[in-house]
Amino acid sequence: QRKATELLDFYFGDSNCLKDRFMRQQIESNDDGWVPITVLATFKKLRDLTTGDSDTIRDCAKGCSNIKISEDGKDLARLRPLPAIATDD
Repeated sequence: QRKATELLDFYFGDSNCLKDRFMRQQIESNDDGWVPITVLATFKKLRDLTTGDSDTIRDCAKGCSNIKISEDGKDLARLRPLPAIATDD
């Protein structure tokens, strides 16, 4: 489970969110930045570590330093706002 926790921290981390267009879109698609655990369960590396089980993913998220869990336990979100993407203006 430690590897899955580290992977979740990575997925929601600043460096990944700056590069990973899909993850950024998932976070931005909800006003509060919630990403459904069912979406995360489709990520191959996470699915391999957790068999795609939502309960396992939620349990792993409890050990993350930069993630919060929704009250209903179905979604995860960053604790901090997304970092700004530098533009070439």
